[in-house]
Amino acid sequence: MTASGLPVRAPQRHLVPGAAVPSQVDRSNTPRRDPSKVAAAMSAYARGVAGRRPAGS
Repeated sequence: MTASGLPVRAPQRHLVPGAAVPSQVDRSNTPRRDPSKVAAAMSAYARGVAGRRPAGS
């Protein structure tokens, strides 16, 4: 407890030891994306979201 009576945080206290094994992510087989295509897709998504009807109508 702190001087003001609050509990002291114990980092990662909620985790169960041994419940999850850290994985090694192999990104060597991940396909590379063309940045201009990603930008175009995100732009199209933003236009679609901006043009939607207001909720509840």
